[in-house]
Amino acid sequence: MDDSKLKVSIIVPVYNAEEFLPKCMESLVQQTEQEIEIICVDDGSTDKSNEILSEYSRQHSNVILLSQKNSGAAAARNYGIQQAQGEYLLFLDADDYFEKDLVQTAYGTAKDRDLDLLIFQASEFYHNTGMEKLTNRFINSKFLPKATVFSAKDVPDGIFNIASPCPWTKLFRRNFILENNITFQNLQRANDVYFVYTAMAKAERISTIQNPLVHYRIDNKGSLQANNSLSPLLFFEAFQAVKKELILSGTYEIFEKSFINVSSHHCIYTLHSLKNIEAFRQLYDALQNKILEEFSIKGKDEAYFYNKVDYKNLKRISEIPYEEYLFLRVSDVKNAYTAYKEKNPKQSEIKKELKQVKKELEQSQKELAQQQKKYEENNKGKLYQLARKVKKMVTVQ
Repeated sequence: MDDSKLKVSIIVPVYNAEEFLPKCMESLVQQTEQEIEIICVDDGSTDKSNEILSEYSRQHSNVILLSQKNSGAAAARNYGIQQAQGEYLLFLDADDYFEKDLVQTAYGTAKDRDLDLLIFQASEFYHNTGMEKLTNRFINSKFLPKATVFSAKDVPDGIFNIASPCPWTKLFRRNFILENNITFQNLQRANDVYFVYTAMAKAERISTIQNPLVHYRIDNKGSLQANNSLSPLLFFEAFQAVKKELILSGTYEIFEKSFINVSSHHCIYTLHSLKNIEAFRQLYDALQNKILEEFSIKGKDEAYFYNKVDYKNLKRISEIPYEEYLFLRVSDVKNAYTAYKEKNPKQSEIKKELKQVKKELEQSQKELAQQQKKYEENNKGKLYQLARKVKKMVTVQ
């Protein structure tokens, strides 16, 4: 294929994805737009991923297989950028699958509107149940300006709140990325935060479409999102890099409110995603002693925050120890369960989700009980009493 005619370079980092890789690749090789290259970067897989990719590369001339020692998704994506020849870049994950008109729709829109960056929708696919649904986490329309095409300066207080930092719901003009020297940060997790938010801050022409073009797989235990507890502070490094870039470019004061709101939301999101009590305590201590201050979150009143639940939780963190926060967190979830049960007694979807919440809470209670002996002497039995209270609240009728 003539590189000069390539419309889109699709870059897929792959690490031990043999279970989901065939479905991912089938949805890519069957794209209705064929003036594309599919760059698969094997990040040192130890399963059959490389064999699967080699077969697709043999069968399809536009599938390019690159290999590297295990270095993480960021390094794989950066390697892909170096090799890419397409007019636009599309970063996808090996455990997801895609609409067959993904490239045609995204590229057609970007070309028609002469965009640096296009943001599109995705659906959440729950791997364990087969359920699929749309949410506003990928595009939050309430922060969009009226103009179809806009830049960050058109919506300074909400630019980072428009979309999540995932790169796989976005199409980037390659020359824009290269000219601004935007790369993925070398972190095991949250490496897309710097790339996406820097691009959103710098892009002169941004637009959105509501088409759900990606099916994002939830409940994949092997995904980085499922292993937050291994590195609970990496998101903080990612947002530090974004803030530093904004300061260097002289735009931090312009985008400060949006930055504080999005970083504070990720503080709470990451904290609540942790399944390990030591990781939870590590992040909680960092929030109390450093992060809230460094990101200028501390001291802001409720009116400053777009998400009032985030504000409530941030206020708690600044005022109480983590044991008490956990107790109140369990109480909040139980109250939410009761409210859902009363309002939606027949909705099986909600019941399934709440069963998962209950399972996670029971696991948290077990972990708290395991920590009892370790902290009993210092806390004079308070942790034991906390575990008993949590156990009672977890019991759902």
